[in-house]
Amino acid sequence: MKDTQKINILDYNDIYTYIFDSIKLAKQNNCSAFYNALSRYAKQQTGKNAAAIECLQASLKNTQLNDEIAKLRTKLYSSADEQVDLSLIVSLLSQAAKQTKSTSNATELKNLYD
Repeated sequence: MKDTQKINILDYNDIYTYIFDSIKLAKQNNCSAFYNALSRYAKQQTGKNAAAIECLQASLKNTQLNDEIAKLRTKLYSSADEQVDLSLIVSLLSQAAKQTKSTSNATELKNLYD
């Protein structure tokens, strides 16, 4: 990453936003940096250190996201010239985060009235 593009964790109220912004920044640079940021995000979201991305994928149950992450891994670890849409991965993660937060809020509200 270029020094001018680094983000500072102290500028954020929560670690999730920081990590998600790291993913967005990494997609501008290269697939390896993006994958590393994705791994940090998955670890934070799942609380798992091993196979965190797989756990995140399992919890989100999004076939399109799974396909794009598979393409990313192929590009990183294979000689195949796979085309990966990093922006799509960010978009799908963002949608999932919004949906998860919305579901969580609805559950909390429901529990208040039970």
